[in-house]
Amino acid sequence: MNSRLLKEWTQLNKNGNKYYLCPIEENDMTHWQSEFEGPNNSPYRGHKFTLYLDIPSNYPMSPPKVRFKPYSMPHVNVDWKTGAVCLDILESMWSPIFNLQYVVESCLRLLTEPNGESPLNLELGILLRVSDHTGYNGLINYYLNHPHNSLSSK
Repeated sequence: MNSRLLKEWTQLNKNGNKYYLCPIEENDMTHWQSEFEGPNNSPYRGHKFTLYLDIPSNYPMSPPKVRFKPYSMPHVNVDWKTGAVCLDILESMWSPIFNLQYVVESCLRLLTEPNGESPLNLELGILLRVSDHTGYNGLINYYLNHPHNSLSSK
């Protein structure tokens, strides 16, 4: 078992775990999940999300693989079908000093600070790049309130 993960789990339990970040199974520290509500200052307010973190064997030297539940997160930096997240700290900017809580907080921050330069959702990326915030927020609202419509089959 990865002692770093055990230490992180112990600290989360000791210091308060506001993102409900925990291993999915008690005896498997390689698959974690977090559940949180969308930030109040975002179009995700009032919605709950699940984030999955798959921990590589060489963690913390390599970042976790992070994804939202498929077909649940309409975001310019999230693939709608797979839930994959495009975030610099999960790729080129990863550092072993980061922990899983920091990763979750960074994903949550991404909800209020989208990056139109690296879109995984092209429809939202186009709206963000042309500064159509009304259209951007409207499309997010549409995805959130109609998750099983034609958008989920694209």
